[in-house]
Amino acid sequence: MNETMKILILNGPNLNLLGLREPAIYGTQNYAALEAFCKDACREAGFDCEVFQSNHEGAIVDKIQQVKTDRSDRPEEDVKITKVTILD
Repeated sequence: MNETMKILILNGPNLNLLGLREPAIYGTQNYAALEAFCKDACREAGFDCEVFQSNHEGAIVDKIQQVKTDRSDRPEEDVKITKVTILD
C-alpha cells in the first residue's frame, strides 16, 4: 500500500510576526497566509503536510524527535531533515 508522503514544515522564531514586523522588508502577509500557502502547495503536489511554528528552539527539537519516534517503524532514510536559512 502506498502512503501519501507527509511533509513537516518547521518555522522558527519570529515568523509568527510576519506582516507586523518590518513590513517594508518582510511584506504585509501574515503567518496564517504563509501557512495556507504551504498547505495549498503541498496539496497541489499530492503531499500531506503539517506546519509547525515555535519561538522556542526546544519545542522545535521536541517536534523533530516526535516525528522520528512516530516513524520508528520506518527506515531512517524515510525521515529527512532539511534546513533553509535566509540571511540578508
